[in-house]
Amino acid sequence: MIRILLAALALALLPSPTAAAPLAGVNLSGCEFKGVLNGALCPTPDDVRFSIGQGFRLIRLPFKSAQLDDAKAWAKIRAAVAAANAAGVPVILDRHEFRWPPVEEQVAFWKRVLAALPAGADVKLDLMNEPKGFADPRAPYAQWARDTKAIVAGIRAFAPRTEILVEWPNYSATFRFHDPRVAAIEADPRRTCPTAGCALDRVGGFGPNVALSGHRYFDTGNAGIKAACSTKTPNPATSIASFAEGARKRGMKAYVTEVAWGSWRGVPKSCAGRGAAFLADVAANPDAIAGFTVWGDGPAWAENYIFRVNPPKGASPTATASAYVRSLTGR
Repeated sequence: MIRILLAALALALLPSPTAAAPLAGVNLSGCEFKGVLNGALCPTPDDVRFSIGQGFRLIRLPFKSAQLDDAKAWAKIRAAVAAANAAGVPVILDRHEFRWPPVEEQVAFWKRVLAALPAGADVKLDLMNEPKGFADPRAPYAQWARDTKAIVAGIRAFAPRTEILVEWPNYSATFRFHDPRVAAIEADPRRTCPTAGCALDRVGGFGPNVALSGHRYFDTGNAGIKAACSTKTPNPATSIASFAEGARKRGMKAYVTEVAWGSWRGVPKSCAGRGAAFLADVAANPDAIAGFTVWGDGPAWAENYIFRVNPPKGASPTATASAYVRSLTGR
């Protein structure tokens, strides 16, 4: 008995394992652009390797479902995944379509995607970017939660260990998953859920290895359409620390799969504090925030795009990382 007690005491005194540092990543755009045939603007393996060489350790690859039936486009997606995986970098496959197909269609789609990739590819499935088009626009979170639970169960039949990322109505805003200001409403089962986290709770969660995929921009309206950030004093309830708490409360990991506050040209003065606060919140919550992917990389973007991460065309093969990128990757 004494030996058992001493062993238990020794285990209790051991330092608890620390969470891995969140992954700093990037969105490589092009495949999701409208009207693009044969994957003409999809990132190439060289684009992938360049981003990894800049210090990014996670790639989010937005694409359209029609590209599954486009042999040339899908070959480019496969090549991008292979290039990232060869460097030990996982890829988030993002169905970038802003809609909400029936449950059966979504399950069948991801089954086709995984079957069209090499066995063992290191990918995460981002079910639908900023989903919308729910049957009841007054209570979209309830349908989203019910459907997502069914979609995850369907995918688990053929992909039991693949990490699934879920986004939610109202632009997947991080502060619309968890908002401590509406806790009283969430606690009343007679009330309509005002957040995605509330709806998730009411269906009993989505099961293991399902992560949150939230978006956060800092311009007025949080829309990601202006380079300048809002000058209003940030509310702690909308911070990434609050989002992390929402994930932690449910025993989940979270990714911020779209975020931006600068470009290769620099960071607007109005955004410097917002960006620094975001990075500090991510670093302070590694148990809940698994990583982030900054928006705006890939050669398809015009050089004057407000969130273009990569440097001007022609400079890319030899360019050193910009100050903005160094702040993201910690290099």
